[in-house]
Amino acid sequence: MAGDYERCGLVGEAANKQLCYLACVSRLLDQPLAVLIQSSSAAGKTTLMDHTLALMPPETVLRYSALTGQSLYYMGQQELRHKIFAVAEEQGVTEASYALKLLQSDGHLRIASAGKDQHTGRHSTQQYEVEGPVMMFLTTTAETPDGELQNRCLTLRVNESPEQTAAIHALQRARYTLEGPTSTAHVDPVRRTHQNAQRLLKRYRVVIPWAERLTFRRDQTRMRRDHEKYLTLIAAVTLLYQYQRKRIQDPAGQPCVVATLDDVELAGRLTCEAFGQSLDALMPETRQLLMLLDDHITQRAMREQRPRLQVRFKQRELRERSVGAILVCGRTLRGSSNWNTSWPTAPGAAMSGNTSCSTKAKADTEIDFSWGLFPPRSSH
Repeated sequence: MAGDYERCGLVGEAANKQLCYLACVSRLLDQPLAVLIQSSSAAGKTTLMDHTLALMPPETVLRYSALTGQSLYYMGQQELRHKIFAVAEEQGVTEASYALKLLQSDGHLRIASAGKDQHTGRHSTQQYEVEGPVMMFLTTTAETPDGELQNRCLTLRVNESPEQTAAIHALQRARYTLEGPTSTAHVDPVRRTHQNAQRLLKRYRVVIPWAERLTFRRDQTRMRRDHEKYLTLIAAVTLLYQYQRKRIQDPAGQPCVVATLDDVELAGRLTCEAFGQSLDALMPETRQLLMLLDDHITQRAMREQRPRLQVRFKQRELRERSVGAILVCGRTLRGSSNWNTSWPTAPGAAMSGNTSCSTKAKADTEIDFSWGLFPPRSSH
C-alpha cells in the first residue's frame, strides 16, 4: 500500500497513508472512522487526502469545498450511506459542524421544516431524513479545531521535518528530468487497481475473538470514544483482508469475518501512531521547539556545572545554535521584539492537562526558563 502511494507521487507519511486508507475502508462498517488531517499551510495535508481519495472508487466519494448550515439535511435519504464525505478545509464545514457531529455520532439526521403543500398551497411541516453511516475526511490548518468535532475523529499530523521536505523536493525535481513523464505513466493503472479492489469488498460484521481480553487506556473520558475507534480500526483491517480471513455465521445466520492476531497487531501499532499525535496538545513544530529548549538547557547546565533552575539564555543564542529548527518552528518563535508563549511545566504537561507558565521577554534580553521540572532524557 505504501509503495503504491509512492508510485502515485506521495513520499513518506507511512503510518498516515495506512490510517487514511483504512479509514476509507471503514465506510463499509456500521460505525466508520472519521479523519482530520492537521498541519501548517503548504505542509501537504490536502495532498495526502487527494492521493487517498484517488485510490477509492469515484462513486463512493462525495467531495465539497464548503457546506452551508442546513445543506446536509436536504441531501437524498441514501446519498451519504457508506460513502466517503470529504471537505478540503475544516473551515468549510463551520456552519454545518453541528449536523456533522450528529451524523458521525448517531448515524443519521432528521429535521422538520415548514413549507407549502404543492397540492393545497397551505403551509405544512415536512420531515427530511438522511441516513448514514458515513466516513468523514477533513483537513485543517487550525491549531485548535472544533473540540467536539475533533474528538470524533482520528487526528493525524503531517510530517513537517526538513527530511520530508527534502524528499518532496527530490520527487518534484524528478518530474522535470528526461525520464519524468515515463515515471508517472503507471499512476492511472495503480489507481484503477485499487479502485477495483475496493469495489470487490463486501459489507460484513467483524468478529474479534479476543475482544474481551483487549485493554485500553481509561485515564481520560475521551478514551470512551477512542476505544471505539481502536476497535473500528481492527475491524477495518479485517474487512480489507476479508478474502484471506475465516468466515462464520452469527446466531442470527448473518455472515461474519473473523479478525486475526495480525489484524490486532497492525491496528495496535497504528493506534499508537494516531493517538500519540492527537493526545498531544502541542503542534509537532511546537513540540520540536520545546525539545530543542530542553536539550539546550540540559547541555548548558552540564557544561557550566550549575542546576537547570539557574540556566539563562537569549533568543539570539538559540537562533544561532539551530537555525533550521527555528525556521520549522517559526509559528512559535517569530523573531519579533516580543516573545509571548505558554510553556508546559514538563514535556508531557500539555498531554496531562497541567497548568503552564507564561514567559514574555525582549528579543535580546535574558530569558528565564527555570521551570526545572523536565524528567531525565531516558524517561521521555
